[in-house]
Amino acid sequence: QGIVKYNYLRDGNTIIYGNDGAEREKMLDTMICSTVKNHTVDEINYYIIDYGSESFTKYEKLAHVGGVVIAGEDEEYNNLLKFLKAELKRRKKLFADYGGEYDNYIRSNNNKLPLCSVIINNYDSVYESNPDIFEVLPELVRDSYRYGIVYVITANAINSVQSKISTNFSNIYTFKLKDASDYSALFGVRTKTVPRDIFGRGLLKDDNVHEFQIASLVANEDEFNDYLINFISKVNEVNKIQALKIPTDLTIP
Repeated sequence: QGIVKYNYLRDGNTIIYGNDGAEREKMLDTMICSTVKNHTVDEINYYIIDYGSESFTKYEKLAHVGGVVIAGEDEEYNNLLKFLKAELKRRKKLFADYGGEYDNYIRSNNNKLPLCSVIINNYDSVYESNPDIFEVLPELVRDSYRYGIVYVITANAINSVQSKISTNFSNIYTFKLKDASDYSALFGVRTKTVPRDIFGRGLLKDDNVHEFQIASLVANEDEFNDYLINFISKVNEVNKIQALKIPTDLTIP
C-alpha cells in the first residue's frame, strides 16, 4: 500500500468518473482542502462550476476561490468561460520567452503567478444545460496545463465526456461504474479489478490498475460542515489576499 498524491502540474487535466456523485464530490473536497492547507493564494486559485449537489458554494468564502457557478447562473457561467479564454491567451503571451511553460516562468526570477484549477462538477448536467460547452471546452483545455491552468471534471459514466474533450485529459480516476467491463475500456487494459463496495473506494492506473481509498478529512462525516467552516477561517487568516473574482466587466488586470 502507498499514498496517492495528486500533483496538478505533473498529473495535469483530470476526469473523475463514478455513478455516485457523493463520492466524486468527496474526492474534490479532499483535493481542495489538502491543497489550500499547504499552498497560498499566490500559488493556486480555484474556479468552480458546480452542477451537482451545489455543495461547493461552501467554498465561496475561501480566499483561494475566485468564484463558484451553479446551475441557472447563466451570466456567471458565460463570464467564467470568457475569463478563462482571456486568461489562457494572456498566459500564452506572458510565457512566450519561457518556452511557453508555466513551470519555466515560475522558476525564472521567482515570478509569482497562481496555478489556476478549474473544477467542473457533474459534466453531464453542465452539458445538458449548456451544450455549447462541447465546442468551447476543447479550445480551453488543449495544452492548458502547460500554461498553469488545470481542469478537473467529474462525470457519471465513461461515455459522458465526449472524446473531443476527454482526449485532452491524461489523468483518470474512477469510482464504481455500472458495468465491470467499463474499467477495462476506461484504462485501456484488461483488468478484473473493480472497486470494492466501500464508500470512497475507486481505481486509478499508473503502471497497473490499482484500488484506492479517498482520505477522509473528518472521523465522522456529519462533522464535515462544522470542520470546513473552521478550516476556511484558519486558512483565510494565513492568506491576506483573495483570488481574482470572476470579472463582470470581462477585463483582465
